[in-house]
Amino acid sequence: MRESKAVNQISRLRNRQSQESPPCLGSLPQSANTIPFERAERFDREVASMQGREQHTYMVDTHANYPPVPPRFVPLPPLPELPPRKRDGRSCSAVVIVLLCLMFCGMTVQAVFLYRLYNPTAAATTVSTSTLFRRGSAKGPVMPSKPAAHLTAGHRIHPGDEVMSWSKYDSSFLHEMKYRDGQLFVKKEGFYFIYSKIFFVENEVFHHSVSLKTCTYPQKSIPLMTARMYSPHSKTPAKSNSYLGGVFQLRKGDSLSVNVKNTTKTIEFWASENFFGAYMI
Repeated sequence: MRESKAVNQISRLRNRQSQESPPCLGSLPQSANTIPFERAERFDREVASMQGREQHTYMVDTHANYPPVPPRFVPLPPLPELPPRKRDGRSCSAVVIVLLCLMFCGMTVQAVFLYRLYNPTAAATTVSTSTLFRRGSAKGPVMPSKPAAHLTAGHRIHPGDEVMSWSKYDSSFLHEMKYRDGQLFVKKEGFYFIYSKIFFVENEVFHHSVSLKTCTYPQKSIPLMTARMYSPHSKTPAKSNSYLGGVFQLRKGDSLSVNVKNTTKTIEFWASENFFGAYMI
């Protein structure tokens, strides 16, 4: 359909061109029978333009489905080679020395722990001694948490008396208890461990006892513990010890005393030879 239209337009142009030519072609010279160059050129341009428009209608882009052309690869210049490393022997030796030192330190610490593990008494003695020294120098002697008393250097008050007298000095101490005239008074009710030791000369009979005097029965002392020793006569009498100890329930206001019937037989060489005490358990 479009081709027929183009042909019709071309025929119209040719007819118009023939109409514009002069009526008498035979009387004109041969050069006049031809179409002038300008008109022919214009005619050709119009025909070419019409044909070009029709041709552009049916043109197909043959390059539309082709993939894009990748850019050309330009090779990079080669990297320069690194110089070979030189091995330093000094750094290796330093590392070895450090590792050896750490190993010896670990062995030393392990040996100390093993020694303390298999010898706990030595470590405990060292720690306790240093702790007691530090506490004693800074805060004074450490007192027990419960009532306690320890009296030393026992001697007779008067010849023939049975009640022993005690000293509150040297290694003696009193905590929440009271001492007066050979009597140890209780301030707090509870169960107490009571003990007494006497150093004496063996000759015939020796009696050693610990007595209790209570508020409910103040007329007479109640013997708690008693020791009797019999020895034969001899020119050179021997020396011996008598020890008493036991647990008893005491009430507030009760008093304890040590009785020896034959006080002339007791020996008073050292304060630690004769002692008497009690502590709550």
